[in-house]
Amino acid sequence: MQSLVAWWVRNPVAANLLMFGILISGWLGLQNIEKEAFPSVSPYQVQIEVMWPGASPYEMEQQVVQRIEDALENVSNVYRVYSTSSEGVGSVSVETYANMDINAFTNDIKNAVDAITSLPRDIENPRIRRSEWRQEMLRVAVVGDIGERALNRLAEDLRQDFSSRAYISRVELFGVRQEEVTIELSESALRRYGIPPYRPRSACAASRPLRCGRARHAGTGSRSARSRGPCFAGCAGRRRSPHAPAAGCRGSCAPRHPSPTRRGSI
Repeated sequence: MQSLVAWWVRNPVAANLLMFGILISGWLGLQNIEKEAFPSVSPYQVQIEVMWPGASPYEMEQQVVQRIEDALENVSNVYRVYSTSSEGVGSVSVETYANMDINAFTNDIKNAVDAITSLPRDIENPRIRRSEWRQEMLRVAVVGDIGERALNRLAEDLRQDFSSRAYISRVELFGVRQEEVTIELSESALRRYGIPPYRPRSACAASRPLRCGRARHAGTGSRSARSRGPCFAGCAGRRRSPHAPAAGCRGSCAPRHPSPTRRGSI
């Protein structure tokens, strides 16, 4: 070791040339390194989303999510499965191993879900896609003393403005409650006016762009149907109560009928 150090001391020119060679090689290598301020990462995960308007979390868990999980047991190379159930929405995340072909794994998941024949008929087609991980670049908070609905409209305008920029790939809006209209009808009033139980939901479903839930029996002997979508669309054959609050657009509707008792909640 001492002889090696002594050789470099006796030959400073060779030591300087080696140092400059290392510096030049490092600089050239730095120019060829791929650099990203926000690198994209492709996780080995497949997302399954199922929409069932009007379904409770328990119904979604028992009749949709568990049946999808049972079908995934026949799929090979499944490392881990996560599932969540909420009102009208069920989500299942399927993770595979890092050395697997994610495209072939996604096709296997699609085939397993398409083979399920015991799902409820009124659910929307399951959406199956690869999970994407995106790093957040900027977060903008919209605040003001103008009411929730006005803030939602302003945030939506900002989202559309940002999305139109060529250098912005994706803009998401969060923290906004989805607008909905709740219609509550008593069974006695339906029988009194001769309205079949399925008519309110069918009339509401005919109105666009609302998505209507299923008719249900409430504990007081009434039926209720929940619809999600822009509140200004209203319901076919219905009139939204003028006393409905601005946030959430929750109010009562009554069927059109020549009787003067059609106003308000029935």
